[in-house]
Parts: sequence; structure tokens; C-alpha cells
Amino acid sequence: MIQHSAGSGNSNSIAWLAHQLIGLEKDDAPVFDSIIVVTDRVILDRQIRDTIKQYAQVPATVEHADRSGDLLKQLITETIPARVAADTAFRNARVNSDRQNARIEHDKALLRVMTGVMKDDTELFKRYMDDKEFRRDMTDAVFKVAYEAAAVPKRRHV
Repeated sequence: MIQHSAGSGNSNSIAWLAHQLIGLEKDDAPVFDSIIVVTDRVILDRQIRDTIKQYAQVPATVEHADRSGDLLKQLITETIPARVAADTAFRNARVNSDRQNARIEHDKALLRVMTGVMKDDTELFKRYMDDKEFRRDMTDAVFKVAYEAAAVPKRRHV
């Protein structure tokens, strides 16, 4: 992941880097299957997309995603709950404690997971940290999925 600030000529350098990376090979095999360029502004998105297309020598090698909603939905409904459900402290609370204590451990695990997500998806992290209603809704949704995913049959005492 490379973060690039706005400025003169940056679209060209981003496009050049994407072009160079997609052609990079090691032992006669591509190093990267794909290169993803993410922007935070529509105008910059269009400019970089057009610049990258100019560098592309093979038609249809540049795809453009108008919305990141599918990725966001997958993060919230699959990826994040799975990471929370795999958290050891949450799993222990889920198995050995009541729902209220499991919820407390869930919230701690979710914060750890969201800190990790920050490296992968800063937009989602920013919204999670800045928007209390979004954070509450996401916390409830992730708890519901993670609580079920972390269910481990309790041992019966004989």
C-alpha cells in the first residue's frame, strides 16, 4: 500500500507506478495479479483512471469501480465478524461467560480488529471512529454475526 498526497504530477507518477507494478515479474511469473488504486475524490479518480489507461498497452487491463459498497458490505458482514469471532478473548468470553460479558469482550475485540482494518481501509476506520451512530450500528451487526460464529458447544459435565 502506498499513500500519495495531492500535488502537481502525482496522477502521472501513480499511473506510472501502477503500470510498472503490473508488469513486474519474478521467475517468469507476475508478482502481482492486480493493482488497485483508491482515491478519495471523484475528480481525482477520473483523472487517475484516464492517466492509467494511457499507460495501459493491453486493452481492458484497466477496470474502474464506481462504488466501493460491495467491499464495505463484505467487510462489515463477513471479514470483520470473522476476525472478531476468531479473537481468543472474545471466544473465551463467548464460551465461558454470559452474553453481557461476551459483549464487553466483543467490543474490545472489535476495536482491535478495526485498528487492523485501518491499515487496509482508512475510510471505513474513519467513519467507525467519527460517526457514533455508524459505530453503534456496526458494533451491533458485527456482534450478532460474531457471537454466532464464535459459538462452540459447551462441554457437558457428567
